[in-house]
Amino acid sequence: MAGTARCPICGVVAPQDAAFCPECGGRIRPVATGPPRQSVAAELPGGASGYAASPPLPSPGPAADRMYQARAAKNGFFASLFDWGFTSFVAPKLIKIGYIASAIYLGLAWLLFVLGAFKENGGLGLLVLTFGGLVTLFALMMTRLFFEFLMVVFRAAVDVHDTMKRRDIG
Repeated sequence: MAGTARCPICGVVAPQDAAFCPECGGRIRPVATGPPRQSVAAELPGGASGYAASPPLPSPGPAADRMYQARAAKNGFFASLFDWGFTSFVAPKLIKIGYIASAIYLGLAWLLFVLGAFKENGGLGLLVLTFGGLVTLFALMMTRLFFEFLMVVFRAAVDVHDTMKRRDIG
């Protein structure tokens, strides 16, 4: 196609004169080097002066998530585990396993507490069945928040790594 360029990262077709991909923000062509741009003074309402705002940076969009998923699918668990260059992370795979194991552990612990309480007394069993279930649900929610926090940290690390590669920093 004349007048267009293809993004090397996500494959989206962009205008020929575009420096960055409108979908993922990846560099399409080298940015021209030259003297730094000077700020343009802008006249604000009421006679105040200020500086013109720069255009916003493009958001990573769905292509960044597709890149993460493609990388995770490309490298299996053992391939990521024995990746000596640390180009793919094993932590997100372990986080999924850890959450499943935590949910099973909490459910079994609640079940054992309920059975033990009913063995002692029927009223205590009903109490543990009701309120123990709420406590178990709360513990599962806190576990989920903890694992989501870990996923955010690792996804941020992947995004920083990808951004550095796109900008030829690292």
